[in-house]
Amino acid sequence: PPRVGGRPRGSGRTATADVPAHPTKPARPHAAPSRAGYIRSASRYQRATASPPIARVPAKRDAPATSQSYTAKTLWFWSPAVRMRLKYTVCLPPGYDLPRNAHRRYPVIYLLHGWPGNTRQWIVQGGLLSSLNALSQEHEIQPMIVVSPEAMPSKNDPVNEYLNSYLGNWETYVYRDLVRLMDTHYRTIPSPRGRAIAGLSTGGYGAMNIGLQHRDVFGLIGSFSGYFILPSTDQLVRNEPELERLDSPMYYLPKLEGSLPPMYLYVGAQDRRHVAENEEFARLLAARHADYFFATYPGGHTWQLWKDHLPGFLIWASRRLA
Repeated sequence: PPRVGGRPRGSGRTATADVPAHPTKPARPHAAPSRAGYIRSASRYQRATASPPIARVPAKRDAPATSQSYTAKTLWFWSPAVRMRLKYTVCLPPGYDLPRNAHRRYPVIYLLHGWPGNTRQWIVQGGLLSSLNALSQEHEIQPMIVVSPEAMPSKNDPVNEYLNSYLGNWETYVYRDLVRLMDTHYRTIPSPRGRAIAGLSTGGYGAMNIGLQHRDVFGLIGSFSGYFILPSTDQLVRNEPELERLDSPMYYLPKLEGSLPPMYLYVGAQDRRHVAENEEFARLLAARHADYFFATYPGGHTWQLWKDHLPGFLIWASRRLA
């Protein structure tokens, strides 16, 4: 039987296989673990445990609207936190616009891009729509809304790390402005039990930091090849060095009071920059008896890794969200 929060239930050895995550047809029945436990890594077992109006953006790659599949739309909205109009791509579940579902509410996954990145990367490179449709057809996930916001308006923008800093209030943009937009204009479950935040690389750091510091907003966190200490070489940290201490989850997690939300972490075994940091962070979660999943998978810091393992996270999150 699997382990929960690092404490055994019963006796015997755990034999949990890798999380298969094919973007079109996920394998069963081990597409995702039922709770935190152990999962096989590349070479060993590791612990797993009033808003302004919206204007439509022409998006020629939007998926056609049908009642049998997820549909994607790319839109603009105004963020008071950063004082600019930004894009977001929202994926709505099958049947969202049908009259019979007019009173149904849905959990939301907030999916952050890395750096450099844009609001459609999770669809174009990460296979988000394909994964959602395949898992929905297999009844592996409940109907959910997934939104990916823009955090890099210009390709020349310095890394803002999804933080409030001299570069803008990007943390507030995510946890306040974007959440308010979704709860106002879509039929969401407006509570932490209906919200997850996740991302890759810089987005993984942003998701972990925002999720931990705003547990009254988000009830689940995912970090894919993320990091948990702000790089001291970042222009942002050089200009505001106190951010490294205040906004590095590795430093403040041991002192964080209260319960932790469920967390899902993984990293590529060949991702030399991030493997050790992810393993150390998982050990901190174990010490807190957190509900978490952690694994290393074959691969590097690449879209292939994130695309392959996105379905596993979607299943895991779906089982925990309201």
